[in-house]
Amino acid sequence: NAVWWTPLDSNGTQTVFWLRGEQGVHPARPEQREALLDALSKALIERESVSAPRPLPGADSSRPMISLVIPVRQNSRVVGSLGIGLDADQLQAQVAQLRPLGVGLAALTAQDTTLVAHPDPTRIGRREAETEADFLGEHLQTMIDAVRNGKPLTIRFVSPAMGEEIFMIAAPVAIGDTATPWSLGVALPSAALLGSVKALAIKLLLLGSLALLLLGGVILLLGQAMARPLNAVVQAIRQLASGEADLCSRLPVRGNDELATLASEFNKFLGSMADLVLEIKRTSQALQTTSEEL
Repeated sequence: NAVWWTPLDSNGTQTVFWLRGEQGVHPARPEQREALLDALSKALIERESVSAPRPLPGADSSRPMISLVIPVRQNSRVVGSLGIGLDADQLQAQVAQLRPLGVGLAALTAQDTTLVAHPDPTRIGRREAETEADFLGEHLQTMIDAVRNGKPLTIRFVSPAMGEEIFMIAAPVAIGDTATPWSLGVALPSAALLGSVKALAIKLLLLGSLALLLLGGVILLLGQAMARPLNAVVQAIRQLASGEADLCSRLPVRGNDELATLASEFNKFLGSMADLVLEIKRTSQALQTTSEEL
């Protein structure tokens, strides 16, 4: 909703200040520009900075804005700063739409613990120490320390305000290249979270049982498919051992696996046995003929 350019080496005459209004984007009036210059820090800005929501000096609207200031360099030297004013109400509306599992709540907090977005709009712009004691209880200071230090936090506690156990996660959120990360917190009733976990566990259990049944069926089919040719080989060997084998019969050979190789080799063995028996029969007949001649 606002953009400004402030040269470092100037008396303010070269400052550019633009605002967005109902009629579109327009340059600010001189008195608005002076109000902005008075509010801006005159110190050298070496890194991006972001401020918590507050009314922007010189702007027509009293709506809070988030100011993001970016240093502009020329030949590695800072020559000025570019500022952007973002409407905090739009950010509040987006964060308010975050409803994890349909029952969770979300809040965004600046590093100085100022609430930027919150389910209760009346708390925006105030510090956590002033507003969140009823929700966090004895964990309030732990949350404040995590926000100030830019550290993640996971806690499970009974909220005095809600009267039930809450599971809360806070994660640091980097705003541009600033050294002051904000913190996004998400709170969920443990009952809703555990209910989802239980439902997921039941689904996984059912899927696991179905997978086991399918695996068992596949193993059974494979076992039967492998058992048929093996049983045929075993039956042929038994007949051969009992002397009742038909040496002219052959086992079926299908595929290129080990069972097919076994059947093929056994067929070769039966062929060799048949040739041997035939040769013995011929020799016996020849001996019989010779004996009769003698």
